[in-house]
Amino acid sequence: MQQWVKLSLCLHFDQTQGYAKVWQDGVLVSEAQVKKGNGEFTQAHFGLYAPPSMSSGVVYNDDLSITEGECLSAY
Repeated sequence: MQQWVKLSLCLHFDQTQGYAKVWQDGVLVSEAQVKKGNGEFTQAHFGLYAPPSMSSGVVYNDDLSITEGECLSAY
């Protein structure tokens, strides 16, 4: 693929109405209920998750930011 994309994530930690949503270049590509946590975001990892069969890979991160507030319906 070898092109820049913009990924935006919205995480709402709530034991009854929690969710996670992911947009790629403004298009919602994934969403799930996440009924865990206590409303606190304590750590983050931005990198490559891959199966052991993948011998190498490169991820470039640029212009990372974490903000607090309401999630927008589209990024």
